[in-house]
Amino acid sequence: MEPSNGQEPKVFIALPSYNGQSASKQLYSLSAIVKKGWLVASTEFSSLAHSFNRMWADCLNRKRTEGFTHFVMCHADIVPAGNWIQTLLDEMKTHDADIISAISPIKDHLGITSTGRMRPDVKCIERFTMRQVYQLPETFTFPDIVLNTGCMCVNLAFPFVEQLFFRFQDWIEKNEKGEFVARTVSEDWLFSADAASMGAKLYATRKVKLEHIGTMHFGTHGPWGQCQRDPNFPDSVIDQAIQLQGPQKQIIVP
Repeated sequence: MEPSNGQEPKVFIALPSYNGQSASKQLYSLSAIVKKGWLVASTEFSSLAHSFNRMWADCLNRKRTEGFTHFVMCHADIVPAGNWIQTLLDEMKTHDADIISAISPIKDHLGITSTGRMRPDVKCIERFTMRQVYQLPETFTFPDIVLNTGCMCVNLAFPFVEQLFFRFQDWIEKNEKGEFVARTVSEDWLFSADAASMGAKLYATRKVKLEHIGTMHFGTHGPWGQCQRDPNFPDSVIDQAIQLQGPQKQIIVP
């Protein structure tokens, strides 16, 4: 979806810092790619959702008063390479996406990412692995896809954008054995699920190369990891779709 008046993108760049992590690496890389009129904002709060919402609210206010067209967020422990903001904007335009997110692995050796597919059949999220991602188009969508917020872009021209916000959801329920178990859905997955319920078109991309920084660096420069599929889902609908339709094709699952 293009900005409603066809203007050049005016980007609000949010750099949340938390748990003592600073956005210094992101600020250094942004110095070479930020365009005139764009805004870089950073906050430090212990609560993820609150930190995100502080910057999201600021962006929505500035959308009305200053004409910002896109909201970009990059977490303090995510270091993207190259002109990553322009890549997100270009892929968003190419695919007419409302929200696009760069693939990011979690911090372990399994190769599991924080992008997934909501599984209504089991009320859980099946996550993509780096091996699966490299069998898909560079930029792809999936029915019931949920995105991570680590490196993402939101088109503020989406009609219901002012109804969106970041939130967690926690509850308890009984499992198949009749035992109570605690469930949670993170703020990034809920943000994209809420957007999708309002008709937003969601895409994930591996065109943005990045590293997820911890005690080790976990990158997206190729397929890797101990797992072909999310180990919690031996009946992986993602794997089944890839095998049925072949690599490098748009994946559509009923």
